[in-house]
Amino acid sequence: MLIWARRLRADRPRRAAARLAGFGYAVPGTVLAVGVVMVLASLDRGLNDLLAAIGLPGPGLLFSGTLFAVIFACTVRFLTIPVQGLDAGLQNLSPNLDSAARSLGARPAGLLRRVHLPLLRVPLATSALLVFVDTLKELPAALVLRPFNTNTLAVRAFELASDERLADAALPALAILLAGVAPVILLTRSMRVPHAPSP
Repeated sequence: MLIWARRLRADRPRRAAARLAGFGYAVPGTVLAVGVVMVLASLDRGLNDLLAAIGLPGPGLLFSGTLFAVIFACTVRFLTIPVQGLDAGLQNLSPNLDSAARSLGARPAGLLRRVHLPLLRVPLATSALLVFVDTLKELPAALVLRPFNTNTLAVRAFELASDERLADAALPALAILLAGVAPVILLTRSMRVPHAPSP
């Protein structure tokens, strides 16, 4: 949505927001996880204090210590992947398409639904695949932010390897490999252009 909004009108706030969205990838996962913990813990504390002040019971840890924290951290960390991919995809679309759609009465929502999204299927699928693979193997943020008694494949492989149970660590590591390779194969097959039949 950031990249599409910048295409509609490339003013300074929209350009700055799109540029800011790409900074998460440069931050190490552990540093990002500590920052997310501090922000979400203060949000939880503020919400609990507010509810206590009006005489209602606090919900406890609503944001930090839950899967929301892991999802939020991965969103911040890997947002640059779809930003870069969709930015390149939108730059390949001629501005004349937008002008033609507007001259036919298309509003911005209709322009997105009828023109841009069908033409951006490949960049969207590629970006989603890259985010999926990177999130699947993300270890530092998941290790710090995961809820109790919850493991990801990367965390489980790390724990078993740390205990020198290498044979047991092979199964989650192999699952990460297969889960990352299978969508890549499917995507490359779907992007393959069929050749014209020879006479």
